[in-house]
Amino acid sequence: MPQIAVRLDDAEIAALDTMVSSGRFRSRAEAVRVALRTQRHLEEDRVIAEAYARGYGQQPGTSEERTLSFAAASLVPAVLGDDGGYDLTDLTDLGQPEAS
Repeated sequence: MPQIAVRLDDAEIAALDTMVSSGRFRSRAEAVRVALRTQRHLEEDRVIAEAYARGYGQQPGTSEERTLSFAAASLVPAVLGDDGGYDLTDLTDLGQPEAS
């Protein structure tokens, strides 16, 4: 496997060492690989979300689809067991669920 050199500041190295010493990772290299893999997945998810947004912008969803989308998005924190740091305010373009 090829190797690369990466410059990190003291705080980043300390964070890596904490993750390794806690047993979360076997080595600094493993922690960096996992972080990169996670970032790649996040980027792939962002690209997919943008494609969906473009698609729905061209063919807007029905009122029922918007209501279900808003409801599903609002469940994300509960499903993950924490607030996850997700900003759901950008879902306002989906519209609030309509009153019955």
